[in-house]
Amino acid sequence: MVGIVMRSTVVKVGGRLNIGGSGLNERSLKYSKSLLCSLSGSESVNPMKEIVDGVKFNVIAREWRLKWSSENDKKSLVEVNQLMNKFTPKLKTIDGFKSLQRIVCGQCNDFKLITAVNSNTFGKWAQTEFEPESEFLSSVKSIPGVSSVETQTYTLMDI
Repeated sequence: MVGIVMRSTVVKVGGRLNIGGSGLNERSLKYSKSLLCSLSGSESVNPMKEIVDGVKFNVIAREWRLKWSSENDKKSLVEVNQLMNKFTPKLKTIDGFKSLQRIVCGQCNDFKLITAVNSNTFGKWAQTEFEPESEFLSSVKSIPGVSSVETQTYTLMDI
């Protein structure tokens, strides 16, 4: 848990809010408030949901996973990673985006790409069939040496 303690005076001067001597406009203050609520776990930003008593979440992740081949000096892994780099900017624009993680296991040849979003916006992304999922999956399936292409949805929470 991240804790932030702020002590300052708020004064409105000529359409700008001055907080402790630093000038913030109202838009900046709204963003700062949203950021502080996110850091403090405020439920007004992204309410917690509960699967069963004590199992709460407010982040849902979509995982794209596959197996890559170690043949040809791991060429399939190189190509999958390049494809991931191509899709990264688009994934980071998903409404409610929280994080993007890549997991690679060199022993069992796993490659996983995990996109986490706020639970309150996940449904909108699901309605788009997890755009750009279909394009990524069809592209990755065409890479020689790639197999076992799968997807999974689950909650993802820091403990």
